[in-house]
Amino acid sequence: QYAVIDFTELKTPGKYHISIDGEYSPEIINLSYNYPQEALKLALRSYYLNRASMAIHEKYAGEWARPMGHPDTSVMIHSSAINSTIAPGSLLNSSGGWYDAGDYNKYIVNSSITVYTLLAAYEHYKSSFVDSELNIPESGNNIPDILDETIYNVRWMLTMQDADGGVFHKLTTLTFENFVMPHEAISQRYMVMKTTPATLDFAASMAACSRIISGVEGLALLADSCMKASKHAWAWAVQNKDVFYIQPEDIKTGEYNDTNLTDEWSWAATELAIATGNQAYFLGNEPYNLHFSAATPSWDLVNTLGLMSILSNKESFDEEQYAQAHKEYFTLADSLLDIYKNSPALTSLDYFKWGSNSDVANQAMLGLFAYELSGIA
Repeated sequence: QYAVIDFTELKTPGKYHISIDGEYSPEIINLSYNYPQEALKLALRSYYLNRASMAIHEKYAGEWARPMGHPDTSVMIHSSAINSTIAPGSLLNSSGGWYDAGDYNKYIVNSSITVYTLLAAYEHYKSSFVDSELNIPESGNNIPDILDETIYNVRWMLTMQDADGGVFHKLTTLTFENFVMPHEAISQRYMVMKTTPATLDFAASMAACSRIISGVEGLALLADSCMKASKHAWAWAVQNKDVFYIQPEDIKTGEYNDTNLTDEWSWAATELAIATGNQAYFLGNEPYNLHFSAATPSWDLVNTLGLMSILSNKESFDEEQYAQAHKEYFTLADSLLDIYKNSPALTSLDYFKWGSNSDVANQAMLGLFAYELSGIA
């Protein structure tokens, strides 16, 4: 048996304990700041602290200030990148972007879902995101800070596209660095082979970026660059449908390989169709057609992101397409709600794996969007 204690109505700032029969729990709630607005702000600021290729100054980071790490102006083309238009051993400038979850490397498949999520937050709740709210170097440029932060990573992603449209899978050292500060991690870094999953994820996120930022003053040129890059990536993927990542023997960093690309094709086709107004991206044979199956999004399961875009852009699809997407999305949302209602912990998560925090957050995103569509809490 279990009991549920609801703190929703607790508004007065302070530190709280639970008392049962004179026994007091450790501190469980600290309402010392404006939650959840402050929590959202702090979460977004974490991206600035994770920036590569620039010093993190005390003016913006306080005690978290640090020297610049990883300029990435001389990244070497790895020997695995024999499909590159540039000879292995050559050097490229691929500065910028965010470090990955627990290391100093940069991965396209991880970046793509993250960029989309931040862009979707802005797309759906524009009034919640303004300029100069995050105290980052770009604050004060008349562009919402959430977009400035996202664009810092988008500009890096654009450097990962080869001249023929294909996209390098990752930028990493040969092995994970030691547990040192970024500026102390100085091993040579490499562009590792181009792959179809990275290229499709890139195509999808760049198309979404182009669409969402196109109406923001000062971002028209970047929106155009993202659109051209997306189309170029799609064309490469169509000609290279099954170039999967193969971990070279001398590289020990995260693989992030994915050999089932049904969801990547669906997501990329969806975003390009919306951004261009051209349904032709769905008109070819498999694997281009729309796929409506839905699941909690992750770096290797992205078609639900496409469903969100379909449901946010009803005018771009016919009634049958929209109805199918709506049905599939709410089948997933309702199943998560059922799990939540039957969970002693009041969570829709019924599994635990690496990255479970992101699964919790993504399921919250799914529920929030379902509420936005239905108005039913």
